[in-house]
Amino acid sequence: EQQQQHLAVIGEFAKYPRYQGMGSSQLLPTKLDTAWDHMTSNYASISTMYAAGYSHKDDGTTVDTSLIDKAVKVAKLCKCVILFAGLPESCESEGFDRSSMNLPLQQQELIEAVCDVNQNTVVVLCNGQPITMPWVDKSKSILEGYLAGQAGGSALID
Repeated sequence: EQQQQHLAVIGEFAKYPRYQGMGSSQLLPTKLDTAWDHMTSNYASISTMYAAGYSHKDDGTTVDTSLIDKAVKVAKLCKCVILFAGLPESCESEGFDRSSMNLPLQQQELIEAVCDVNQNTVVVLCNGQPITMPWVDKSKSILEGYLAGQAGGSALID
């Protein structure tokens, strides 16, 4: 049996952050840090595993169970999980109304599945609008990061 790792980082927003809105709020950052890069470069002594769990470009209409299965396997091997989730650009922007306040289905199922196998799961949200959280009682904690800006990755980890 593999030795239990200290920390799992799950969710593509850890590597591909949602740091700004769409439309008139689009800016070119002078530097963009990510939670994953900050974690692995500044906390290298912490044994860390990663799983994507979903595509950050997901439009919310499909579910890839293989990505969820891989994330669940990683979550089972770790003492705790930081799970990054939120609304992709295709789900919120100026110029259109959202048809739902839910996260994309892939992410909803991912959060449920990971929380079911690891009770020490912290969900970090990256979104610019309110969302429903039917899994709120399953996660150990929730950190609302909103659209954290160009230095959001390090701010969320520190």
